[in-house]
Amino acid sequence: MTNHRRRNTKEPATQKRDFSFTLANWITAAIIALVPFQGFLTVYGAHLGMNYTLLRMWDDIALLVLLGICTGWLIRDGELRERLKNNYVTLMVVVFAAVQLCFTLRGIALGTVGTAAAIMGLALNLRGPLFLLCCLIIVRYSSWSLERWLRIAVSAAIIVAAFAVLQLTVLPKDFLSHLGYSSATILPYETINSNESYVRFASTTRGVNPLGAYMAIMIPLVIALWTKLRPKVTWGIIVALMMGAMVASFSRSAWIGCAISLACIVALRLKTRKDFLWAGGLFA
Repeated sequence: MTNHRRRNTKEPATQKRDFSFTLANWITAAIIALVPFQGFLTVYGAHLGMNYTLLRMWDDIALLVLLGICTGWLIRDGELRERLKNNYVTLMVVVFAAVQLCFTLRGIALGTVGTAAAIMGLALNLRGPLFLLCCLIIVRYSSWSLERWLRIAVSAAIIVAAFAVLQLTVLPKDFLSHLGYSSATILPYETINSNESYVRFASTTRGVNPLGAYMAIMIPLVIALWTKLRPKVTWGIIVALMMGAMVASFSRSAWIGCAISLACIVALRLKTRKDFLWAGGLFA
């Protein structure tokens, strides 16, 4: 992987000494690195006697701290507010949040869902977009290189994908039942239409669909950076491993989402003759 360091030359000296920047870096790294293992860490931790509810909530607490830090930065940095306001990712998050809010209010108004459950569902649906928005803010101040962030994200994905492939090919399907997995926590495996011949695995994530969604994010990420990655053979194996994990999840929505993401990447790339030549030499 090539080393592309990003330095913010406009960062004030007083901000460099601000502990919040270091804290935000480490919280973000912890979320990226550990959330893919949330299911396993929660179930096995409870199996060892730790509080199951608290283990499930650690990432929510971390996100709340991160939101507080980013809100403080936005209050004191007018330039950051302008850059965020003019970013299309911000617009996408705002539109998504507005749609989710409308559905939540509709459910409450029609009485199809309780108020507490509706608010909880809204919070769960907004966690991902809010974390994305925090990342967009954090990169303005982060002194960490792009390579460092990618290594954290991809390293976690490789472990998750490798274990999913092992579940699919080598391990007994109920292997995780020995580590506390059960109907009371997370099932060690799932089936399609209750048919034991068609088994779905979640690896270390919270479920089969979260595993598929995770790989549907990581595969396009690697493909988007393909021309910058070396050696190609190694990264090709990594992509194949991630696709194997998607097979293990049997998540159709994940395959659809991954295909749409890859199509968007290609559409953004192939604008000129030079881009078409790039596509032709992609695997050269």
